[in-house]
Amino acid sequence: MNDLQNQVPQLDAAHSWESRAEKPIDRRFFEFQFEVAKILSRRSHAPLNQTVGKYAPFIIRNLLKPIEAISGKPEEIPDNILPEIMLDAAYKNYTTIGVSDRPIPYHEGRRFGCFAYDYHDKENAVELHFFNAEFDSIGPLSTKKISARRAEITNVMKAIRRDYPEAIEVRGRSWLYNFDAYQRLFPESYISHMTPDKDESSWIHGTRIWGQFMDSDNHLREDMTEKFLASVQVLPVDQLMSALPAPPMIVSGPITDFYKFYGIE
Repeated sequence: MNDLQNQVPQLDAAHSWESRAEKPIDRRFFEFQFEVAKILSRRSHAPLNQTVGKYAPFIIRNLLKPIEAISGKPEEIPDNILPEIMLDAAYKNYTTIGVSDRPIPYHEGRRFGCFAYDYHDKENAVELHFFNAEFDSIGPLSTKKISARRAEITNVMKAIRRDYPEAIEVRGRSWLYNFDAYQRLFPESYISHMTPDKDESSWIHGTRIWGQFMDSDNHLREDMTEKFLASVQVLPVDQLMSALPAPPMIVSGPITDFYKFYGIE
């Protein structure tokens, strides 16, 4: 049993949260995604517009209107955006309008700290999301941050219990589920039902796959990219996920186990 189980967090997450401005993503990360799309374009003889739309979410979301960029479907870049300007245009848009200098508050909509959720009412299911909203010098999943993360999940679950009492299941999809530092935040029944995410559309979902190539300061993890790019050159496209250092995983479990794990009555 996880040694943190049934320990209700004592931390007052909202009052201990230190709001910081977002750290811009390194241009090298954009260049990395663009290089992957270029290699796949050459190998498949598909237009670069198409491979960017399928495999480079940080490029596509900064070239399209926001409503198009978050559709979760592979997108095709308009013909008037030429391949030679895609990267520069995307990064310029990102640094101009995509990065806020506003300190990030603890609670905003369905986000509490580093955790957020969506609710799928047809399935009575909660989908958990994680991203580093702290922008601290200490990584958000370090041992020192366990209490903060657990307090955030507690607040998420309290909000769900209040607003969606009919919820029956919690779901997650991320590369982070490969690591003990993330697994320790969840009930055993949740992480024990973990299966590989083989959905090809996951490539276009922001950090679901690509987040593993960024460090907590939003810099490209250069030590991981060379090997992956070499695999992109030779592997069949439908086997690219096998080349990832941490392939994305799908997890699910009863929400009642979350309530018990976090001491929510």
